[in-house]
Amino acid sequence: MENIGGTICLNELTDEQIKSFKRAEIKVPKVKAKIFFCGMHVLNAIDDSDFVMPTPEQRKNLKEMLCIEVEEVEEQE
Repeated sequence: MENIGGTICLNELTDEQIKSFKRAEIKVPKVKAKIFFCGMHVLNAIDDSDFVMPTPEQRKNLKEMLCIEVEEVEEQE
């Protein structure tokens, strides 16, 4: 097995080496909230982030003072 620049040449692997590879899992992040800046730009807050939903009073202040709206996204399965 030859290692060229951090990559493995798969055509030189034996069957045992191929079976030893572990399967990668892909996790698709779920959107918790959508944040609208001036009604134009949208930022998605995903479940991996440390985003905490603002209170209704905080939402009101964000909208009035900074033109930022926060909408909670319902879970879809």
